[in-house]
Amino acid sequence: MSVAYDAPAVRADSEPFVSRSAEVDRLDAVLERLADGGPSVVDITGEAGIGKSRLLTEFGVRARRRGMTVLRGQAAEYERHSPFQPFADAFAWVGRRDLEAVPELRELPAMLRGSFEEASSGRWTGDRFGLYQETAAVLGRVRGTGLAVLLDDLHWADPASLELLDYLIRHPLRAPVLLVVARRDRQTPMVLTTALTRGVDTGAVLRIALGPLGERDCVEELARDLPPRRAAEIYAASEGNPLYFLTLLQAHRGSRPPLMPSPPLSAPAEGPTGSGPRTGLEALLLDELPSLEPLERRILGATAVLGDHATPEMLGAITAVPVSEVVEALHQVMKRDLMRPSNAQDLIAVRGDG
Repeated sequence: MSVAYDAPAVRADSEPFVSRSAEVDRLDAVLERLADGGPSVVDITGEAGIGKSRLLTEFGVRARRRGMTVLRGQAAEYERHSPFQPFADAFAWVGRRDLEAVPELRELPAMLRGSFEEASSGRWTGDRFGLYQETAAVLGRVRGTGLAVLLDDLHWADPASLELLDYLIRHPLRAPVLLVVARRDRQTPMVLTTALTRGVDTGAVLRIALGPLGERDCVEELARDLPPRRAAEIYAASEGNPLYFLTLLQAHRGSRPPLMPSPPLSAPAEGPTGSGPRTGLEALLLDELPSLEPLERRILGATAVLGDHATPEMLGAITAVPVSEVVEALHQVMKRDLMRPSNAQDLIAVRGDG
């Protein structure tokens, strides 16, 4: 059963929203065309820290200003075993005002509203297609000012969620309903990439790929108090990634290195020196570390120490691990986009080091 209460309004993050006017204009255009057969799915892609979640938030604010009901869910790596987890995350937080505006939300299948009674009975595994049809039929009956469902970190989504999204892409909704998903390109399962790309080809999906921010935007809007040369150096180190830029900027203003040794995972609220909350980049890295195998963590740490000298052979030498095992560990860490091959031949760099 859905929980009914007064849900908090979607609001802008505390982080500044910089220079995404072109992307916001495209999202506004989708809202304008929503009732006229425009795309029913928006696919926001980009690397970690590039601003996908922040753009989702900005879109939610704009959609709500137009009178739309806005719900938001997030996929999580550790909940991949839970069917329809990001959808349930969104639909479980339905408020009274939301139900008044979109009464059809009460008719959604129980599993999409956070109830797992059907999962224990096996209904969804035996009649997945029927569940997808039922979901599409319910959403297709939405009228009024419309519904926007924002799904973040979809690269971690469970298989059932990916199947449902694929169905909704292949059978576009003829209703004022918009699904907006955000994902990391390099970590997206092939089945999701294929479904979204097919939707782009048919016009059901609008893809917005976020690239680096421009130097002028970062420096003028975020670092006006810094000498131009120092601000330019920070921008160059960040490579235009807004999370990296803000983290380096915070470190500079606080006169401390941004990536000093991390605190124990049991103390996630503190920064590297115990002097305050973690920066966004520190939180991002620490969130990824628990999922790594012990050898993968050793390789990541050794690569950070070696810097420009990191090669599979050198990593094997200092960790006393066969090169073949080093290469496999590197492959797994690179799949998480924590490392990337360096421009120099055979060199490896920790993601964010340059």
